[in-house]
Amino acid sequence: MDRRLAELYKAAQTSPDELDIAAEQRGWIKGRDACWQAVDARRCLVESYQTRIVELQIATTPGPGPAPVNFVCEGSDKPLAVTYYNEIEPNAALIRLGQDQAIAFLAPAASGARYTREGVEFWEHQGEATLAFYGTRLSCRKPA
Repeated sequence: MDRRLAELYKAAQTSPDELDIAAEQRGWIKGRDACWQAVDARRCLVESYQTRIVELQIATTPGPGPAPVNFVCEGSDKPLAVTYYNEIEPNAALIRLGQDQAIAFLAPAASGARYTREGVEFWEHQGEATLAFYGTRLSCRKPA
């Protein structure tokens, strides 16, 4: 993962937003280095690398990205939008709940699509979805 990240970061340095990418990279390194404090240090490290790899791929892919899929959630006035990035590796989804967001990774599921990371689980099947988002649990559906 370290070699893949280095390749993507090198490619990203040629973009017009090079200074932002360098600042983001320094912030990412601080977060990655703090993984030794996590309950599951290995999972923290893997998800840290996966997240940064996905962020760099999203930032450097030319043209418009995939369109977000919107959901309406019971008991929440925050909009939920999920953008699926299944053409990159690792397969991921950018989950936005109101102003908060997280990148989660494709996980095995008996049916439908399931994306997870520490503190987040999103499962969608036939237009119905459940979301566990850092302590908040929601039942959602695509608008009619």
